[in-house]
Amino acid sequence: MTMQNRIYPHSKLLFIPSWGKLLGYPTLGIYRNRKITNISTDPVVFLSNLEITAQTDNETRHYVFGIGYYYTKFQIDDTEKYIIDFRRLTGLCISDFVYQLMLDSKEVSLIQDPDVVLKETIYKVPLELNNTKRTENQISFLKGIISRELFVPNKEIFTEFTTLMQHDPTFNFDSSGHSVLMATRENFNTFFISKGAEASLQEKLLQPTAGLTYATTGADFVLKKEFSAPELDIINSQISSLEQIYRNMSYNPASPFTYFETGALQLRAIVFQKFSKGSSMAYSTKLDVTLARILEPSELSVGILSTPETYAESIPWDPNHPRKTLESWGISRDQHSLRPMALTEQKIKRTEIDMKNYKRGPTEQATEYQLENKKNPTVVSRKLPPMPKKSVKKILLHLQQIIHDTYEMKLIGEAFGEARDIIKKLAFHTDFVWEMSTIANAFERADLG
Repeated sequence: MTMQNRIYPHSKLLFIPSWGKLLGYPTLGIYRNRKITNISTDPVVFLSNLEITAQTDNETRHYVFGIGYYYTKFQIDDTEKYIIDFRRLTGLCISDFVYQLMLDSKEVSLIQDPDVVLKETIYKVPLELNNTKRTENQISFLKGIISRELFVPNKEIFTEFTTLMQHDPTFNFDSSGHSVLMATRENFNTFFISKGAEASLQEKLLQPTAGLTYATTGADFVLKKEFSAPELDIINSQISSLEQIYRNMSYNPASPFTYFETGALQLRAIVFQKFSKGSSMAYSTKLDVTLARILEPSELSVGILSTPETYAESIPWDPNHPRKTLESWGISRDQHSLRPMALTEQKIKRTEIDMKNYKRGPTEQATEYQLENKKNPTVVSRKLPPMPKKSVKKILLHLQQIIHDTYEMKLIGEAFGEARDIIKKLAFHTDFVWEMSTIANAFERADLG
């Protein structure tokens, strides 16, 4: 194997909306020796600080290093309960044929900025937007689009990620070592961990889970075969620094970009202090020069990763890893789950008003005008039907029915509160319980004005 490795320092947030969809759903997986029957969510969140493109005899491999996690929500057997699981990551490795699919995937939002990528298969957000010649208005606009397209729809996933970074024992490089998720021709959809990880953590990380084909030790062996000792020193020191920074930062769900941006700036300050001239911390010249590049804006981010925007020739998907769909696994996927394009891309058709049939002007209507959604219809006071107790789906359908049947708002609020409490007991985790509490409170207070 011959390679030409080059480290590209660049702080960015990578988000893969569905790891399974990106790889063509190679497996549903198993969990505690039970069959997985549905994968609801399986994103990858990754704070990338270092990237290396490695050329082997039969493929180009794109490595990113930092901290992240693979998050999955799934069902086992035929139960309606959802289970949440995750795997902490220090590295991702994407082969050229997978990267080509990323390049070819559709845009979610046509942002006119070469550094920001929002595609169906991959989101790339640089964490130091101020490091280029953007105006304040351009930066504000970008942050607004990024928030709407990335952080708002995935708030639960990012909140969980930041909580785990601060409190979960696997998010500790000293005790866990490396954990790398790979999608190469040889190791497709394989999760590697360090053999030197503590026994209790090894046992936890090697448990089979949804969407991953294989989990094994050997991360250190794989990385040592690919990278030199000085390169691994750089990688390891940066991962440890990132963990230390984010472990001590509090997360504000209202300002997620600011949180990740602050972490990137703190890392830059640490690197500057550690490797500036006159520092007592001595590293080799190669490490000094390489890490010093983190202090300069990267000019290598023209593609999704710090690589060329396209290959010289399009790379076909590897036939040894045939693509599947959830439907081919017997899972029905609601087409409405596909997210619409960003508002900035929608072509809004302006409605023309026929003035010939316009009989009453705004002045004449002013005393009678009332917003339709503020009108409170008169309803007959009556008891609510009993709430289902054993099925989340039936509970939600029950709530839908009582809203359509126009019961008193206070009673609807009480029903939402009761449903919320039952669902908490039925499901391991849901992403709408908090919203149910808000709705219950709003309905119960409606009569108060």
